Amino acid sequence: MKIFKEVLKYIGCVLALFICILIIHVLSFGLPNKNIKKHVDDSINIFETEGLYYNPLVNNGIVTRGYQYDNFTDSIILLVSRDSLEGWRNIADRSLGNYNCGDENPLTCLKNVSIKAEIPEYEYSRYWFGTSALLRVFLLFFDLYYIRYIFLIILFTLFIVLMVKIAKECNVLSAIAYAFVLLNIGFITMSFSLQFLPNTLITLIASIVIAYNYKKENFNKYIQYLFLIIGTLTGYFDLLTYPLITFGIPFLFYIYMLGKDDKKVSIKNIILIGFSWLLGYIGMFIFKFAVSSIVLHKNVFKSSIEQIMFRTDTGDAVDIVRKDSIAINYDYIFNDFNQKILYVYYAIMALYVIIKKKYNNFNGKSIYNIVLVLLVGMLPMAWYYILSNHSYIHNFMTYRTASISLYALLIIPILFLRNKEEKVEVIETPKEEKKTTKKKKTTKKKDK
Repeated sequence: MKIFKEVLKYIGCVLALFICILIIHVLSFGLPNKNIKKHVDDSINIFETEGLYYNPLVNNGIVTRGYQYDNFTDSIILLVSRDSLEGWRNIADRSLGNYNCGDENPLTCLKNVSIKAEIPEYEYSRYWFGTSALLRVFLLFFDLYYIRYIFLIILFTLFIVLMVKIAKECNVLSAIAYAFVLLNIGFITMSFSLQFLPNTLITLIASIVIAYNYKKENFNKYIQYLFLIIGTLTGYFDLLTYPLITFGIPFLFYIYMLGKDDKKVSIKNIILIGFSWLLGYIGMFIFKFAVSSIVLHKNVFKSSIEQIMFRTDTGDAVDIVRKDSIAINYDYIFNDFNQKILYVYYAIMALYVIIKKKYNNFNGKSIYNIVLVLLVGMLPMAWYYILSNHSYIHNFMTYRTASISLYALLIIPILFLRNKEEKVEVIETPKEEKKTTKKKKTTKKKDK
C-alpha cells in the first residue's frame, strides 16, 4: 500500500510539473507584444554583424572552434519570441506552433517579418522552444544586446557560488576540475548563444542544489524528484543540442560529493535517478506532441517519429559510420592540448600517491563509486552511437556531451585521494572521541 501511494504521488508530481510548464508557456505569449516586437527588430543587426556562425575567439583549430555561436537557431528563437501571428491565430496555436519560414535562412525571414514583407507560417511544433517563453519576459524591457549581458551576469554568479561551495566542501582542486569542464564547453561565451545557454544553466543550478543539500537525509531520500525536474526542464528548453549533460554532470557531481564522505549512491537510487531524468526528458516531448496534435489539428507524433528515424539513421540520407560520429565529437574535448593536460594531471596524482604513501587498497565504497563514475562517463558514447546522424552533422554543438567523460576522468583520482585522507582523519580521532564520550557519561551520573 505504501509503494502504491508513492507511485501515485510520483505520477501526480510528473503531471503537475508538465501542466504547470504548459500553462506558463502559453501565458508567456499573452504578454504585451509591442515592446517585444520592437526589441526583437532592434536585435537583428547583431546577427547581421556577427553572421550565422560567429566565433569570437581566434580560430586556431579544434581548441577554440567549440566557442562558435549558433545565430542560425537563435534567429529562429527570436522569430518565435516575436509572436508575429498575434491577431491571426489564437494564443494556444501561436505558443505551440513555433511559426517560422521553413527552409529559408531564418535571419532573412526575421528581417522580412520585421518589415512586414513576409508572414511566418511554417510550424516547428515538435519542440517546445522554452527559451522563447523566458526570452519574452526580458524582451519586454531589453533588446538582445543587453539580454546577453544579463545572462552573462547570471551565469557567472551561479559559477562563483558553485566554485566557492565546492572549494569549501571539498578542495580547490575539485573546483578547478569542474571549472575546467565548463571551460571546454565554451562557458565563457555561453551567455551569447540562446541555443546553448539553457542546458548550462540547468546543470549549474542542479549542481548548486546538490552541493548545498547532499548531506541532508531527506534530500538523498527524494533525490529522484530533483532529476525529474532537471529532465523535464531539459526537455522543455533544449533543441537537441547536448541534453545529456544535465544528467551526466550533476549525477557525477552527486556521486563525488557522497564519495568524498565515504558514502555511495544505492542501486535503488541509481535506477530512480536515471528513470526520473528520462521520464522528465522524454515525457516532456511526448506531452508536447500530444498537446500540439490536439491544438494544431495535426499529427505531430508522425512528423516527430520521422525526424527521430532520420536523426538515428546512418543510411541513404547521410553516409555515416557510427564510430565516426563518436570520434568527431570526442576530438573536441580530448584534443591534443587536453590530452597533454590529462597526462600531466594523472602523473602528478600518481607521484602524490607514491610520495605520501597513499597506495593502500581501495575500500569497497571507493571501488563502487569509481566503477559507477566510469560507467556514467561512458554514456556519451552510447548517445553518439544512437543519435549518430544528428551528432555527426551538428558536432559543433553536440561535442559538449563528451564533457561528461572528461569530468569522470578528472574526479576519479580526486575521489580516491579524498577517501584516503578521510581514512587518516578517522584513524587520528578515536581516542579523543572516547574521552569525550566518557566525560558525557560521568556528567550524566553526577546529575542523577
